[in-house]
Amino acid sequence: PVHTLLSCLHAALFARGARAALVVNGANALFLPLLWPRRIRTALHVDGIEKRRAKWGWPGRLVYALSERLACLLPGTTVSDAEVIAWRRWMERFYPRGNPADMFIVYGYASAHLMAEVLARCGDDLTRANLLKQATSLSAVHVPMLLPGIAVTTAADDYRPIELLQPMRFDGERWRPIGGLIAAE
Repeated sequence: PVHTLLSCLHAALFARGARAALVVNGANALFLPLLWPRRIRTALHVDGIEKRRAKWGWPGRLVYALSERLACLLPGTTVSDAEVIAWRRWMERFYPRGNPADMFIVYGYASAHLMAEVLARCGDDLTRANLLKQATSLSAVHVPMLLPGIAVTTAADDYRPIELLQPMRFDGERWRPIGGLIAAE
């Protein structure tokens, strides 16, 4: 928080022409009012789980709890990893012993959301014919846990639900994107 405090003060007092600021971490919501006198637009990135981490004592958890509430009120825009937060909460509730990094669990979670979408589109007509019709007429359906820009589209003559891929390379620590999305042909 000290770094963010100093950065906000610098932006408010010395950064001529600053028009926007991205502030990362929900605990830093406390410092957003420092940017208001200069009319600097703000976006705050929150992950919604920081206050639950064991490394924080009660004072830290209290600051995070307060800041996360302020994060709904103070920034011009809030950026969050809502799908990942929902995924983690689902894992905690329904499969606490599972490995959240297991791609097969993620695949099942995303597939279940897609199936729920198809069933919702069926309405009260849960016949085989209508289920097939709905499943083969999806257009740019958002499915949780897919990368931004990747959506599900199907047609009666094309059952491939995902037709874009993101090439990635492992750099020794994590997978990093290489270029943009490409067609999966």
